[in-house]
Amino acid sequence: MDMEHLTKHQIVLVALLVSFVSSIATGIVCVTLLSQEPQPVTQTINHIIERTIEKASPSATGDKTVTKETVIVAEDDAVVSAIAQTSKVVVRVLSDDNTTDQFIGLGISVSKDGKVAARIPSGYRNFKLRYPDGGVYRAQLVSYSDEDQIGFLTVVQNPVGKDFPVGTFMDSSNAKLGQKVIAITGDESDTVTTGIISNISSRVNGTRQRIEVGIYGNRFFSNSIIANLSGEIVGLKIGSESEDGYVPSNVIKSIIK
Repeated sequence: MDMEHLTKHQIVLVALLVSFVSSIATGIVCVTLLSQEPQPVTQTINHIIERTIEKASPSATGDKTVTKETVIVAEDDAVVSAIAQTSKVVVRVLSDDNTTDQFIGLGISVSKDGKVAARIPSGYRNFKLRYPDGGVYRAQLVSYSDEDQIGFLTVVQNPVGKDFPVGTFMDSSNAKLGQKVIAITGDESDTVTTGIISNISSRVNGTRQRIEVGIYGNRFFSNSIIANLSGEIVGLKIGSESEDGYVPSNVIKSIIK
């Protein structure tokens, strides 16, 4: 085709044709390149979570009407919120047997009057409890489960007018494989990470149910507490780094009772 002899109308049509073909070729190239990228590149960076909340509002008769509302939150925001809520009830258990306080495990504040469920290795008799606000109080052991190494402690002298924070427990029978959880550990201050429930074992040969969590880093295998993204306690770690499993929240509640 001799471009010099084309009319203006024909030149416009040729230009439109070239533009159309170029756009199709660009689209095909883009789709091909995206399909070859690793999965994380094409995923949405911030996952979203649907959460159902209940609201109670008074009616004209004075009764409360409960309505349910589904809200959507970013997963990162849910993790941060869960950590903030759980951190308020994480108590550090100290041995009061020596002149210096020795960290021996983590506990969960379960009542306003200073009762704590905690992981306590055998052999300790005298205790102190250090709360997130920095308060340290002498405590005594009320009950103890040798099988789970979970003890129930109470503050000896509750300060007048002092209300301790109270943790909430998830019904661990509703725990699901792949469910995301947060883990909190640390003998002096909180260190956190996230993981998923990787195994839920039933009672076998006299061993209680255990929840295993896929978390990288041995420092989280001992003396750590896991909670769901609603800030509810899911389990408490027992044993050493070489031992797997968290004591489920339902077992902890049964020991408290």
